[in-house]
Amino acid sequence: KALPLLTNVLQSFERQPPDERAALYRVRGDCYMALKLPQQAADDFSRCLVLMNGPGGERADPSERPLARLGRARALRSRVGDDGFNQEDWKRRNVQAADDYRAALTLTGNDDFDEEERLADGLAKNPYAAW
Repeated sequence: KALPLLTNVLQSFERQPPDERAALYRVRGDCYMALKLPQQAADDFSRCLVLMNGPGGERADPSERPLARLGRARALRSRVGDDGFNQEDWKRRNVQAADDYRAALTLTGNDDFDEEERLADGLAKNPYAAW
């Protein structure tokens, strides 16, 4: 029931600020993952990140970016075994998933640390993130 509601809200929010639309795409991505639709989930997580990286996206809740990166990583990893993958596509998706996991963990780490320490801190805070 949530999926059609989120889709309707996204359509009606078309003229709303990017940070608000980004959050809705992230939530719908989570909904797609719960429904075992990883391709659609990855697409929505990507839309969320595009909106947050564009004008107005800097106003997004700081927790949205790591959640979107982690969500996309999980969606991409969920698709790795799909029969329609060729070797190059498989590699590209794994590289993107690894980059997303790293970014999500780094974004949740302590800002006072350097990048490697933030990564370790982010992993310590959420040891199940890398699945």
